[in-house]
This record gives sequence, structure tokens and C-alpha cells, in this order.
Amino acid sequence: MTEQEIMLQKLLDAVQDLPPLPQAAMKILQLIQEPDSTMIQLAEVLTLDEALMSRVLTWANSPYYVGYSPVSTIEQAMMRLGLNTLRQLVLAATTTNFLGRPVSGYAMMRGDLWRHSIAVAAGARTVMAREHKDQRDQAYVAGLLHDVGKLVCDAFANQPGFWPPLEQEESGQDVEAFDKTESRLLGIDHAHLGAEVARKWNLPDTLCDAIAWHHDPSRATDGALLAAAVHVADAAALMAGIGLGIDGLEYCLDMPALHSMGWLQEDMENLMNEEYQALHWAEEFLREGR
Repeated sequence: MTEQEIMLQKLLDAVQDLPPLPQAAMKILQLIQEPDSTMIQLAEVLTLDEALMSRVLTWANSPYYVGYSPVSTIEQAMMRLGLNTLRQLVLAATTTNFLGRPVSGYAMMRGDLWRHSIAVAAGARTVMAREHKDQRDQAYVAGLLHDVGKLVCDAFANQPGFWPPLEQEESGQDVEAFDKTESRLLGIDHAHLGAEVARKWNLPDTLCDAIAWHHDPSRATDGALLAAAVHVADAAALMAGIGLGIDGLEYCLDMPALHSMGWLQEDMENLMNEEYQALHWAEEFLREGR
């Protein structure tokens, strides 16, 4: 085996060693794939975690709902928050530790990857909602997990001297995109490695495809729409400086992906603002629920 093939095998082995998402998060991911999922099913998920049930009550009584009568039961809290809000908050809360760890190989401090993922998830949902409302929840999940492969790559990318020095703009030479550098040095990029993680979790092929091709959405197949939505949202989050790691400086927006979602370049500023607001909203709710 070549050195690159050995490295690739180590990465694929590391995927199998990656800790699973919390049980509640996995259940929510499954429910989102079921368009007819109900509050009753969500309530069954919450019973898996008493601390999570307590947080739901706290969220429903937070200052965000000032003026409303206090609620005292989990059923009342769920009705106040609503199915979509609850699913997003539970996913945000249950992935905090998993996605919140430092990713030093990409110059991301503790919490940076989680913040970026939440922003992209919200942005992808917004992008998809314009013309494909039936897929907006799947877009949220794809956005939330689009960079999960970085957690696997990190141990290798964090080695001294792994990344080649960035070319100076005045040199006149093109700077290689980081996903291309990953592929050259590791035999796979973080996007495709993230798709392997999603397959390990038995997520649908469309989600795996979207994660794999979120940097190059024109090459996606079953998950082409999801990949385009995540790509646009990812670009907006990086333009806004949300979770901007060492690789985010060289992100190139795919214009066909933008247009395929019915979006224009002038829409990007509004999308950036929406992602900021969604991240602030999630952070505020999670702070209330501690």
C-alpha cells in the first residue's frame, strides 16, 4: 500500500471509532426523515432523557415567551414550542458536546464548529424553503452535519507542518482549495469522510450525498438539492465569519448552485443576517436551559 492508501485506511478506521451521537439526537434525525412524524413520537424521544425534558420546560418558560402564562407540564411546553422549533432545539442541545469540541487542525476553537454547523443548518433550511418547502427539515440536518468529517480528519490535520504554507497573493500563483489539499494529502476530503460518518449512522443516501458534495454540489446525484442548499448556506456563514477556520478563507461560491435554489447574489446578505439571528436564538435558548 502507498503512504496515501495507508492514511486513507486509518481515516476510515477512525470513522468507526467516532463516538455516536446521543440517542435523543439520533431519534430526532430519524423522525425528521418521516414527514408524518408527530408530537407523540417526539414526546417518546424526550422521555429518554430527563434532563432534556427539564430543558424543554425551561425553554417554554423563557423570556422569549414573556407575556405567556407559565407552563408546568411537558405536554404544555411542547405545544407552546411547536414541532419544528422543538426538533431544532433538541438537535442543537444534544450536539453541543459532539460538535463543540476544538478542531485544532482547522484552527477552530471549542464551540466554533458547533456554531458554524448551527448557522449553516438554519441557512440551508431557509434556502430550501424558498422553492422546496417539503425538504427544508432535511436541509437543516444536512447543514448541521456537513462538516462532521472534520472531527475525524482533525487528529491527522493537527500534525505540525501538515498544511502547506499558504501562497501569498502577490506571488501570482493560485491557492489550492483546502478540500483538494485534503484529498491530495489524506486520500479523501472532510466532506466525503463526513458522508462515511453519516452512513455509519444509517442516515439516508440523499443526506450522505449532500454531505459528500457540499463543496461541489454540481457533482451530487440523489442529494443534489440538499447539497446546493448546504453549499449556499455554508458560503454565507463563512462570509459572515461564523466558525471561520483555516480552510474557510478559500471558499468559492458555486453560482449554478445559487441559481438552482432560486437565489441571487444580492440575497446573500439577508441570508447571513438570518444565520446570525438563528445562531443567537439557539445560543440564547440553550443558555436558558442550563
